[in-house]
Amino acid sequence: MSGVKRVAKSLPAQISKTFKQSRLDNFMSSSSKSPAVPKGGEDKAEPQTKIEDPPAPPSGDSLFVTEKVGAIFEAPQNTVIIHACNCVGSWSAGIAAAFKQRYPRAFIYHKRHCDNHTPSDLIGTALLIPPMETKGPRHFVGCLFTSKRYGRDKDSPAEILRQTEPAMKDLMRAIKEYNEKGTADDKVDEIRMCQINSGLFAVPWAKTKEVIESIEIGDEGDTVSKEIIVYSLPPTK
Repeated sequence: MSGVKRVAKSLPAQISKTFKQSRLDNFMSSSSKSPAVPKGGEDKAEPQTKIEDPPAPPSGDSLFVTEKVGAIFEAPQNTVIIHACNCVGSWSAGIAAAFKQRYPRAFIYHKRHCDNHTPSDLIGTALLIPPMETKGPRHFVGCLFTSKRYGRDKDSPAEILRQTEPAMKDLMRAIKEYNEKGTADDKVDEIRMCQINSGLFAVPWAKTKEVIESIEIGDEGDTVSKEIIVYSLPPTK
């Protein structure tokens, strides 16, 4: 019986010793294995952060808008600066008043054009006024007739949006014709615009922007920039 007891007492110790030896063998076996090497025999390089290129202008014949914050009138030579107008020749308020102050001769030209046509004739059209001022840089003025009248008598937002597309197309056509006839120093090189319709005409700018970027100009794009640089003033503090 004493022999049996000695055997019984020694079993746990043997099992523990065997288990420890097995764990050691497994560890040594796994440690001796070579690390996996990617196909090609080279270590896998750390992934690098990709530097995104600036977005490219949209392809095709559609106009596209680039928005900036700054002074719209501080433009280089041969820039056309566009605003939306009523059809009765008034530049008395809003950004139109700023146009009138900076381009008084262009205003006279515009007023005469309106006096010679009815609002029904002008709505949905445009007027390209060549550089006329005797001081300052050579700027063209682009007038989009998007509302027949102003103030309480202005057209509805839906009507203004509907009339913006044909007016913009008419202006792009006029720019193309001017550029085809002009010399290298007498062409529209850049197109700037305020956030048209969003001031006193009370049309959300986002809706007008959608209309502009849906416009396809076809052959006009051969001689006219498709980029419309839209300026807004910095927020007031």
